Amino acid sequence: MPTKTIKSSRAPRTKEPMFKRVLKDPAVREVFLPGNSVGIFAPHGGGIEPGTEEIARAVAQATGATLYVLSAKRPTNNGALHVTSTEMIAGISQKLDQAVAASKVAISIHGHGRTVGGGVVYVSGLADDAVQLVAGALWCCEVRFGERAFHLAGVLWRCA
Repeated sequence: MPTKTIKSSRAPRTKEPMFKRVLKDPAVREVFLPGNSVGIFAPHGGGIEPGTEEIARAVAQATGATLYVLSAKRPTNNGALHVTSTEMIAGISQKLDQAVAASKVAISIHGHGRTVGGGVVYVSGLADDAVQLVAGALWCCEVRFGERAFHLAGVLWRCA
């Protein structure tokens, strides 16, 4: 049986990157504070992952590091603005691009300020020594670590 090709007059739909959509939300703001060549990145600040922004700011201030924060503060449903790190691609955010360009070493901070079971902080990056220095500084500030998690790319410490 012959097949019939149907031509559409509509242009193919392209999916807008999640990062680009999130940046359009009025509750979202970005912070870029230039510093030294160590970059502290908090891609889930404000209400997205409570505690992330505050810890990242404290680390950057104490070390003179470059800081990038993506933050959202809605009354509810901040989790809908969660963008995975792999979706935060170059060319969408000038502030993120500036922070990446200024950083020879990147360290990511993820805070999960849960009300049940206590808060958890993740410190990650590909530079093991730098991650351990930040983790050590957090330890001195009485952030306590749980198990080391090996299931994510790079070096990751879970602080509990």
